[in-house]
Amino acid sequence: MVGSSSTCEVASSSSGCAGSAPRSAASLKRAGPMAVPEAVAWLDDLSLEMKTVTSGGKTEYQLTMRFEPAEQKLATSAVWTVCRSFDEYRAFQKRLLKRMQHGHSCGAECKWLYKVVKHYFPKTSLFCNNCPKVVAARQQTLIRCLTTVQASLVNRGNHSCHVLMHCVAGEFNRFVVRGMKDLEANAKTDSPSSELSNVTRDSLDSLDSASESESDSEEEEEEVEDDCDACHSRHVVCREHAMR
Repeated sequence: MVGSSSTCEVASSSSGCAGSAPRSAASLKRAGPMAVPEAVAWLDDLSLEMKTVTSGGKTEYQLTMRFEPAEQKLATSAVWTVCRSFDEYRAFQKRLLKRMQHGHSCGAECKWLYKVVKHYFPKTSLFCNNCPKVVAARQQTLIRCLTTVQASLVNRGNHSCHVLMHCVAGEFNRFVVRGMKDLEANAKTDSPSSELSNVTRDSLDSLDSASESESDSEEEEEEVEDDCDACHSRHVVCREHAMR
């Protein structure tokens, strides 16, 4: 497995990356007077993009994070990039599923989100791991899965669920802020990137301290992929019918 690597920078203008998310989490409609939890508030101003790179003959999936607060408290946007192998994304999927504590009772969309992460996430393959079609399909599906989780975390209708706001948010935050130490080390005390690192550090302080590299020896049981009986959606059970 190719190890992950990260690069960081502060930029005042956006740069294009292949596999951009179809929509930002901030574009979703959210209702309710509930205050946004600190652990997920910053995700409302975070956009994710993905492209693929080749290193040592193997494909890595480069995730670019761009933090642009709507309040414009930062003079410039903060950008950092992390490269991971597909195996590392699969390991993240397993950790995320474990954090979701499947079967817990809540009024949020956790049941639907679990099915999305479980069934829609790209599968492993014995052959053609570096084939252009396979790589392109994985890239597109990975970014959609990540932005779907992000959208659920910033959706105020889900903020009453402790599991989602604490366990799932913690795992997701650790995954996207990988490389933030480099950003902080290269930043001046009063720079935008230094301010950003304080924002993310404060949000992570309220979460558990488990490391992203935590080993997950428990294998997820294989589940049969069923069609949604109501609309015949394959792999991903539609949100409406999953909540019933």
